[in-house]
Amino acid sequence: MMIYSDESPEGVNFRLLLPCILGTLVDWGQVSWAADLLQSICLVAGPPGAPDFSAAGWCLYNSVGFGRADWAASICMQLRQQPAQPWFSEQRLLDSVVEWGGQGTAQEIHNCLASF
Repeated sequence: MMIYSDESPEGVNFRLLLPCILGTLVDWGQVSWAADLLQSICLVAGPPGAPDFSAAGWCLYNSVGFGRADWAASICMQLRQQPAQPWFSEQRLLDSVVEWGGQGTAQEIHNCLASF
């Protein structure tokens, strides 16, 4: 999934499209769709059977950067509430957020999760 790191003119113009799509789905009350999209990002980005949380972490990191940690927290909460999925690790997802934006970014998501 190169949309988050493509340096072409088109990639730069649309770099933040994916986090905004996820956030818009959350704002429209379609959190399950946002969670499904994030799941697809993890599963498509990695090799079969080994999800890659980097792109998903980047999306959540940018959500916090937009001042909308609630988007990221809503998606994480939705993923928590889904039946156990062998591919999903909330800790690995949040670790990926830390890799992109530092511990403070992940802490903002944790704070929102605690307020739900």
